[in-house]
Amino acid sequence: MVAIEAATTVPVNKPGSKPLTRQQVWAGLIQKCLTPQKFVSVMSDCKVSSQTATEIIRTVTFREGMGPPMSPPDVEERVVLAPGVKADFYQVKSGSFISNIISTGPGGPDDLYLTFTFSFVHPGIEDPNSEEVHEKQKGYSIQGIKTVAHTIEVIREMVESGKI
Repeated sequence: MVAIEAATTVPVNKPGSKPLTRQQVWAGLIQKCLTPQKFVSVMSDCKVSSQTATEIIRTVTFREGMGPPMSPPDVEERVVLAPGVKADFYQVKSGSFISNIISTGPGGPDDLYLTFTFSFVHPGIEDPNSEEVHEKQKGYSIQGIKTVAHTIEVIREMVESGKI
């Protein structure tokens, strides 16, 4: 069994765009926790069973063939929140997890970055140095960049429409 790791970072406030604040990005990440299907195309549904200021328990439904390796379409997740900074998504049965992290660059409070880290457990893979692992890691990195950029787009749309 191998865990395949990847991480991608995208600037939140690109030149020419109206800057989003950390509070707006955080509010968007909370929306992503509650309604991930608006942000992540491979998810089709989410049912939240409990929510506090620092934890969300939810069951997400993945589109057919799009979920975690060797998992059913419905996956229970425990989301641990560090308010204003990060959300860690733990897939209870598989051991896979994802983190969404808001960070600030050297340019000050508007110099925000959004990073997603991925650790996907692959029970059918034994060799961590195999070509299969490297190809999957490359794919996760490419998909990660798209997912982070899309998340920022959705948050920006929610802010512009007054939903955040």
